[in-house]
Amino acid sequence: MFSTAESAITSPPFPNSNQNGQIIARGLHFNMSFGYHPKFEVYAPFGAYIPWTEQQRENLNILKREISPKPRIDAVGAWASSHCHYDYWNRTSFAHELAKHLPTHMFGDCGDKRLPRNTAGDNVLKKYKFYLAFENVCCSYYISEKFWTALADYEAVPIVVGASRAEYEKVAPPNSFIYADDFGSVQDLAGLWSE
Repeated sequence: MFSTAESAITSPPFPNSNQNGQIIARGLHFNMSFGYHPKFEVYAPFGAYIPWTEQQRENLNILKREISPKPRIDAVGAWASSHCHYDYWNRTSFAHELAKHLPTHMFGDCGDKRLPRNTAGDNVLKKYKFYLAFENVCCSYYISEKFWTALADYEAVPIVVGASRAEYEKVAPPNSFIYADDFGSVQDLAGLWSE
């Protein structure tokens, strides 16, 4: 089985099928493919949103989970990355440019703050309203754990760059993200939250 969690750009070549239905990748032959892209035979995205029906809610007596209000701190956004090189697009420069207009704390080697590991780091990132969930490459259906972690663990609104808007809309909860390419400039993107 061919399996990858890397983008089509960073792990080329993506598998192709020959006339016998075999998958060929890097000169090797595979019977099946497994990964985040819907063209794979075993589709395993990084995350999923499955809305409850009203009947399911009533049957299970699901309690709504309250999300704590965000504390007032000197930044509304956060970004955590230690992969600062840019072979495919300069997300580090984009994040730093956005931070000039939208107060953002930068964690990891690409920033000036350190983040504790595991749940302690999650608790730090829960303080922010927005999380810069920028993929290292922009390609079809590549919506990695950055997006899902921002929603589920940090309880933040992800500002995204990566897959197409339509691809995010296919998998994300309604109105759960901000698509950076909807804005004409970094200033326009940040301008929505100026205080």
